[in-house]
Amino acid sequence: MSEERVVKGVEPKKEPAYSKTQLLTAKRFERVDKDVLAAILDDEAKYSIAEVEKRIKIFNAKEAK
Repeated sequence: MSEERVVKGVEPKKEPAYSKTQLLTAKRFERVDKDVLAAILDDEAKYSIAEVEKRIKIFNAKEAK
C-alpha cells in the first residue's frame, strides 16, 4: 500500500479534472465505456481519470435487474 508524504507548506498534487464532454470525446475510453459515462456522469461536474475509471468499474460490477 502506498503512502503519501505530507510536507509542511507543500500541497499534494491534484489530478486534473475533466468535464463530461471532454471525457466522452477522449480517445482513452472505449465506445462501451463512453456509453456508460454518458449515463452516469453529471453534466456540470468535473472528474479525474481515476474517479471515472472507478465509476466504470463499479457500474460494470453491478448485477443487471
